[in-house]
Amino acid sequence: MGRQNEWHSLALFPAHALTSWISLAATALLIPMVAWLDRRGQILLFAVLVLVGVLSLMVGAIQIGGGEGNLFRFYYEADNYLVGFQGNRNHQADVLLLVMLVFGALLRGLHGFTRQGLHPWSVAVVALCFDVAFALGVVLTQSRTGMALLPLALVGQAYLLGPIMPWRKKPMKAALIVALVLAIGAAFLMTRDGTIGTAMARFSQDHDQRPEIWANSINMIGQYRAIGAGYGSFLRLYEGEELLESVSDIFVIRAHNDYLEFFLENGLAGVVALVAVSGILFVNRKRNAEATPLYIRAFAWMGLAQLGLHSLVDYPLRTMALDGFAAISAGLLLAGSFQLQKSNALDGNA
Repeated sequence: MGRQNEWHSLALFPAHALTSWISLAATALLIPMVAWLDRRGQILLFAVLVLVGVLSLMVGAIQIGGGEGNLFRFYYEADNYLVGFQGNRNHQADVLLLVMLVFGALLRGLHGFTRQGLHPWSVAVVALCFDVAFALGVVLTQSRTGMALLPLALVGQAYLLGPIMPWRKKPMKAALIVALVLAIGAAFLMTRDGTIGTAMARFSQDHDQRPEIWANSINMIGQYRAIGAGYGSFLRLYEGEELLESVSDIFVIRAHNDYLEFFLENGLAGVVALVAVSGILFVNRKRNAEATPLYIRAFAWMGLAQLGLHSLVDYPLRTMALDGFAAISAGLLLAGSFQLQKSNALDGNA
């Protein structure tokens, strides 16, 4: 082209790269803000997240029960999905699953703050009612990955609540057996219900465009693997690089795999940076272990793991709500280092 000696941007679409980086500013600020919180502030944060999750579930219930075109269907007037405040049912499923983990961390934190602790049976009953409502909400999103990840969220919450739950009591064992029988019966009835049956039927769909999108993405990665095509470039790039045999009437806006999309946009340089950030969390694990309770660290890792698993087949980290949750988890994992700095500053040693 005769332009080899001219200056070029590191991104193919500089304007999109700039706006994409700016959109991450609020998320990035969450990390030090959360890391600086004391224990009371962390519990208050959990309470706020649970409140937002409950409001989201209530809005979703109105969306399902209000019929087509009701005011609470913000994005899709006709689709009978529970999406809450999100624009994507998969993201809403993630919100509900993550809030289930948050609820476990909240009850565990409140148990430690009260003088006599929370009553074990009260915790069991409240957690059961909460989980039934949110599990039903996950099913009504009709997100296949969300439904597949539901058992992991339940197990994670059970781990967080383990020390304060009456697991060893005979009535609790009997209640768990009854709950299991009821869950199996409910699952059978769900498949016969119109709305829930439709959600379950999505597992039997024999065509999914994701493998074709992944193949196209891998092909593009080979062209920009050094420094990537630039943050926020996937959509523009895919429009021109999509293989002809996979072109359809479906408008592809994401790679449906956050790892592939990250590699395409940021290249090996971005992967190195991501590994460096992960290394910081790993190096600080001992300091965090001394200053942060195990249940908070476990909650943060479980939240990141859930987002990481869903990122294999979707793009949860491309929405600010879930990106923010990842930042909150990272902040909690760095809280030990920040609390030590705060303590040194207050003592005049910083």
